[in-house]
Amino acid sequence: EKTAAELESRYGPSLKALTFDVTERHSVESSVASIATEHPKIDLLICNAALNPDEPFVIRQIRDIPDEDFVSSFNINVVGTVRVVRALYPQLAAAASPKVVAISSGLASLEWASDGSQIPYSVSKSALNMLCVRLQCLFAVDNIPVLALNPGWVQTDMGGPEAQITVEESVTGMVGVIEAFSLGDPQFQDYKGDRQRW
Repeated sequence: EKTAAELESRYGPSLKALTFDVTERHSVESSVASIATEHPKIDLLICNAALNPDEPFVIRQIRDIPDEDFVSSFNINVVGTVRVVRALYPQLAAAASPKVVAISSGLASLEWASDGSQIPYSVSKSALNMLCVRLQCLFAVDNIPVLALNPGWVQTDMGGPEAQITVEESVTGMVGVIEAFSLGDPQFQDYKGDRQRW
């Protein structure tokens, strides 16, 4: 993993790395305020922070899932996105063609739910999808499209080594989908641009 300092060193003035805690509103707002003058416009916001307290395919009985797993999943996956979008909205609204992207999951789909695995994560990602739809209703006046993007099952620390696609495959696909996305397009898509079932 690259630290913020390593990334800044590699990419130089083209990158400004901010460090903040999405679970703390003050942390988010302080970091955003520190760059507001230098960067009054933001073209693209990707909300990627996420927590999954379960391993893939692990099924826990509801009696074995502590409240904290739901609370922490929602705090990061849903409310964390709200904190970041809220803090950066003025810069988004000031841009010519801004976009908001929230990294969702195939596990967010109500239609595809077929087992009892990863409940806190999947329920919070479903809520994230609803957040994207509601934010789109609010942001349409400023022509800001909001996309819930399923990256696929990716070989990351969260996805595990058995996942179907590499990070490079997922990211390359998502970049293309984000570039093509505009108001009126399906709001829940995967990294290949395929419309996902809510």
